[in-house]
Order: sequence, then structure tokens, then C-alpha cells
Amino acid sequence: MKSLDRQSEPEAPGTVPEEAADWLFRLKENPDDRELAESFQTWLGLDPAHERAWNRTLKAWKGLDPLAAGKTDTRISSHGQSRPAGAQPAVRRILPARKTAAACLAVAACLLLLLAPVWLLRLQADHYTGAGEIRTVRLEDGSTVTLAGASAIRTEMEGNPRRVVLLSGEAFFDVAHMPDRPFIVTAADLNVVVLGTEFNVRRGRETTSVALLNGSVQAHASNDLSQRFTLKPGQALNLQNADGTAQTLDVDPAGIAAWREHRLVVSNQSVASVAEQLGRYQSGWVTIPDRELASMRVTGVYDLSDPERALRTLVAPFGGQSHEITGYVHVLTR
Repeated sequence: MKSLDRQSEPEAPGTVPEEAADWLFRLKENPDDRELAESFQTWLGLDPAHERAWNRTLKAWKGLDPLAAGKTDTRISSHGQSRPAGAQPAVRRILPARKTAAACLAVAACLLLLLAPVWLLRLQADHYTGAGEIRTVRLEDGSTVTLAGASAIRTEMEGNPRRVVLLSGEAFFDVAHMPDRPFIVTAADLNVVVLGTEFNVRRGRETTSVALLNGSVQAHASNDLSQRFTLKPGQALNLQNADGTAQTLDVDPAGIAAWREHRLVVSNQSVASVAEQLGRYQSGWVTIPDRELASMRVTGVYDLSDPERALRTLVAPFGGQSHEITGYVHVLTR
């Protein structure tokens, strides 16, 4: 299952190549699914960047042809259309052994960087969840981590300090108190240092944040060690990913990690940010072609048990609508 931390603005760095790779695998697995093909064509036409990413992805995939030695037929055209079932694969030239080995290395690197970011993330993660899944894991030190939908972490519990890297999504931490072994959570450029406490960390496209429920944490940007923030219960720190600016604010403790009870509580967040979070609880992608709509600010509580309804509620105050296209694409418009 794919990681859906990428859902929202189509222009977000790295997300379009991931979507293009996912489309390739979906189309290969379901070459005769007309609804899927129509959804793909819709996605392809939403943004010129989609077609560029698709062409790059297809070109990289076709680089596998010499290695397939006639055994693999992608059956996918440059526009995502399937070949007829009886069509013959293109004639392939068998490369000399050394050239084949070099080609294998080149194509493998290309696939890792371009075609399989989700699979690569899974390889890096020790624990992860799929879309809509909420799961609690117990670490070797006795700490627990509850993962939100489409989230992933890597753990390093043997050393001192203890470390967890939030690779994608959102997680709530209940850290076992060990005065001689600090616990550090890293998410993008944000570092959170604790001894024993309960807090939530979210890695979003616009903002990486930590919100404290109990205890005390110290947070700082990895590239600015001079500015450290000590949070008290009911406080949060938002780090802007674009420029590294940080801001502390008071939050309602009842809203911290409310997603564990299938409620998303947001305060003065952009529509794009909220859509990204809602997108982790359903299959497919959420896209907002209207950038003005994506930048609107909202405050509210959304039901994660019905994410499609939550998307409609999100954009309704702005005269917006959510259009679901065969379950694969959710387009928010006005």
C-alpha cells in the first residue's frame, strides 16, 4: 500500500514523481481496468507537471527492456493505455554481460530514485501504517509510539541517546523515563529532545510540528542550534519547512493527537495542509488545482472515519466541492 503523506498540492516537491510511479504500477497490474485508465487520464490532465513526471517515469521503466530479455512487456503506452492482450512485445537486443551489469546498476538506481519512493520508504522504516490505519507499537525501551494513517518511523534504541526518525506522517509518543538516556525524535529539520513525556509530532509539507501533552520537551531546528524552545503542556512549536522559521503557540490539550479517536482538530491551518492530513485516511490522492483555495485558512474538527465527507466539509465554507473520481483521485474545486 502506498504512503499517502504526499497527498494534497500536486506541485509539492517529490509528490508528482511518486504519483506517476504509483500510476505505472496500478496500470501494469490492471491493464484492462477502464475506470482506472479514465482516472489516470484525469490525473494526467490536471497539471502539466503530471505529464512531465509520467514521461520521465515511463522512460525510466522502458530502460528495463534490455534487461528483460524478452520476458517483460510493460503493456503501457506513453499515455497510459494498455496494449491489446495479444500484442507482441518490441524486439529487444541482448546486451553483452558487462554492459548488462552496468545497465542493471543504472536502472536499479533510477528505479529507487524515481519509480519506487514508497517502497524505498518502507525499506527504511522499522514500523509503518497504511492509509486509514492507526497502530501502536511498543519499543525496546518500553516507550510506545502510535502511528497515524500512512506514517513511518525508523528506530535506534540500542545507543545513547535513544532515537526515532519520523520518516512520514504523524505519531504520538509516550516516552519511558530514563534520566541517563535522552530520547530524540527527528522529523525533517525538527529535533525534539525529551526524558519522559507524551507529545505528538507531525511531518507535513508546509510545516513540521510538535505539540506537548504532558511533561517537557526541548525542540530546535537541526540547522539552528542557537535557538532552542522549551515547551510546556498545552504548547506547540511549528517549524516552516520553506524557510526554517519557528513559532510557538498555545493549543487545546484535548485536541493534541485527537486523530487517535478519529478526530482531526485544526486551528488556523491552510486548506492544503488539512487536505494532506485527511488524505492519509483514504485511498487515492487529494489534489487542489485552485491554489487560492489551497491557501485559505480554516479552524475546525473533522471526522476521520468519513474522510470524503470531511473533505467536503473542509471546502464548503469557500463554496468548494470535493469530486471523487472512481476512488483514486479526489479533486477539491470551487
